[in-house]
Amino acid sequence: MTNWSRSLPAGSAAYVTDDLTGDGANDLVISTPFPQSRLSVFPGPLLQDGGLRPLWAEFLMSSTNIRLATTAQALDLVGTASHDLVVSDEFSSHLYVFPGPLQQGTFSETAATIVLDGGNGSGVAALLGRRVLSGRLLPDAGRAVVISAGGEPETFCVGGDGPFVLPLPLSQSGHVQQLARHRITGWQSAGECPGQYSGLADLSGDGFDDLVVTSALRGVFVFFGPLRGATDRLADNADAVIQARPSGDALGESPLALSDVNGDGTLDVVMPGWWPRPLIFHGPFGPGVVSVDAGMPFEPWPGHPAALLVSSGPDADFDGDGRDDLFFVDTEIRFGGVRVVSMSDAGVRELALFEAFDTVRYVTVGDITGDGRAEVLLVLPAGQSVQLIVVSHRP
Repeated sequence: MTNWSRSLPAGSAAYVTDDLTGDGANDLVISTPFPQSRLSVFPGPLLQDGGLRPLWAEFLMSSTNIRLATTAQALDLVGTASHDLVVSDEFSSHLYVFPGPLQQGTFSETAATIVLDGGNGSGVAALLGRRVLSGRLLPDAGRAVVISAGGEPETFCVGGDGPFVLPLPLSQSGHVQQLARHRITGWQSAGECPGQYSGLADLSGDGFDDLVVTSALRGVFVFFGPLRGATDRLADNADAVIQARPSGDALGESPLALSDVNGDGTLDVVMPGWWPRPLIFHGPFGPGVVSVDAGMPFEPWPGHPAALLVSSGPDADFDGDGRDDLFFVDTEIRFGGVRVVSMSDAGVRELALFEAFDTVRYVTVGDITGDGRAEVLLVLPAGQSVQLIVVSHRP
């Protein structure tokens, strides 16, 4: 295992994205908060000594009340067959799409070809972009983008609407609620944080992606693709539901894993937030309601009950065996670190352990070295700055 590091301004975050620059390699996006308020795009792969390649593009944002790049994913949203940079300003409820391949230079937010507004034209706004996903979700193999609504549970959640499904390619800016082909609605309260950690994957095995929407209070709702019919889809009319206990389990603060963790060729659901330990539901999934008690519990990190799942899915193969692995983080200052595990019928096997013994500010996962295996990127506090550390699996 090799560790590389780089000092960054305090409050920075790092993201591994698909190819933004058009050279075929994954790229690294670093966001720097106010007062610098910028996104810096470095083309991958990292150099052999862990250094970054020369800066390719920089995006300067005018807002001073912004948390940049809460979603910095590479998606083809405007139909150019290139990956676009998608940036969420969740405090002003705007989503910016910068078309790819990105040109070299320095740009402002006016370079965005599409700007989506979380408002509905009548003063009601939804926080956009904590999750932005695209896939085959519409009839006739039509592609769509799914945009989540709602921020962190402790700050603000939107009850009633979201996530939103828009057909691709995007061709105009505007209010997302008016442009949406479908939206999931009918949530019981703002406390549900609907769709905060949405997912998109073929859980039913029919070739279409399915929309997976979390409710912090009631469980997991699955809407099978392709989506048809009315714009509004009621949460209570979901095709499949993993139902929470009446006592009110909380889904937790980390996303679901929708990936094949046991290697049987079908996608599984890993629910990381159920106390006292995460649960696995093996696919494929059919219609109906199942209890959370039907899941298979496992202990991802002995002695670390608060460990949160941070990634699984594309670019999540850490050891190169062709199967997705699971990445857990413990943010408690007395522990602090990341554990990478592999799941099989034999149980949990540790692949890597990085013990920081400090507060982990941010974690992202992806192949940034170009070797076909995922690396773990951690952001740790370091006095008046933060340290970006790359943990890479090597024989």
